[in-house]
Parts: sequence; structure tokens; C-alpha cells
Amino acid sequence: MKTILTLLTATVLLTGCFSEQSDDALLEQDRKNLEKSLDGYKVLFYKFGKICLRSSVVQDSSAEFQEFQAKFRAVSELIMKSASQNEKSMSVMDYIKLYRDYKSMKSFIVRTDEDQYPV
Repeated sequence: MKTILTLLTATVLLTGCFSEQSDDALLEQDRKNLEKSLDGYKVLFYKFGKICLRSSVVQDSSAEFQEFQAKFRAVSELIMKSASQNEKSMSVMDYIKLYRDYKSMKSFIVRTDEDQYPV
């Protein structure tokens, strides 16, 4: 029994030692793992807030950015309107509008590097 266990352990250790991967392959594997771990709702929401805050002072002329700013203004006006009226909750239609605008801005958020805007 000890011999089988020893042979099995030695085989596993030896096959692990001889399967060399290049630095580029290991780097690419780490990059894929990082992209998977950063693809989440909390990270997306953080990027959304950071882009909105930083882009509020930028006057970019691209059509995609102008569309993003228009939708963001509509969302912020809706939130400010409900806050100024001291409502405890918004209507279902308001939530649907917020969600729809957020989903339409999501592709811009995913593609945009939030650090390209000034602090």
C-alpha cells in the first residue's frame, strides 16, 4: 500500500515539474483570470459612478459620449426630482426608466476606460 502511494505521489510530482509553460502563456492565463474576476455587477456600477463623476466636466464632442451624457442627465434629474419631493419611493415606471437607461449606457461603460477623464 505504501509503495502504491509513494509511486502515485512521485508520478504526480514529476509530471507537474516537467510541464513547463512559457512566461507568455502564464501571463495570458493570468490576464484571462483577471478579466473574469473583474467582470461583475459591483465593478460595473463602480465604473459607472466614476465615469459619471469624472465626465461631468468634460466637453467631449463624440456622438456616443453626448448620448451617454444626455441619458445620465435624465437619470440624475429623475432621482433629484423624487428626492426633492420627499417621496419615500419612486413609482414602478420610474424604476423601469432608470433600469432601461442604465442598460443602454452599459455598453459605453464597459468599453470606456474611466481613467481617461480628468480627476
